Amino acid sequence: MKIDKFGVYNPLLVLEEGQTAEGIGHLIEANELNGLRVVSNRITPLSIEVLDLLYETTFLKYMSWWVFDNIKCYDFDFLYNYTRLKGLHLQNAPLGKIDLGLLPNTLEELRT
Repeated sequence: MKIDKFGVYNPLLVLEEGQTAEGIGHLIEANELNGLRVVSNRITPLSIEVLDLLYETTFLKYMSWWVFDNIKCYDFDFLYNYTRLKGLHLQNAPLGKIDLGLLPNTLEELRT
């Protein structure tokens, strides 16, 4: 388990290969974390399977994306189902792929 304590909504669990939605929820609760950090870059790219896991983590309250590559093949529409989301940080994310108007009305803070 990796924890990022330097992010916007720190401390955040860092999404890694092999995690499940249930496991993510348990780790966040057991370690009193605020949410999930997703890091994608050319050196350690996330697989589509790991990114698809995000459709099952609608319980998240905070999410921070650090994107350092071009995720052309992935759709960010899973964000529209995050009915508990309070904070979202999108660093270098492809904003053209996200309809900000469809984000949950629970969102209190959006950083881009």
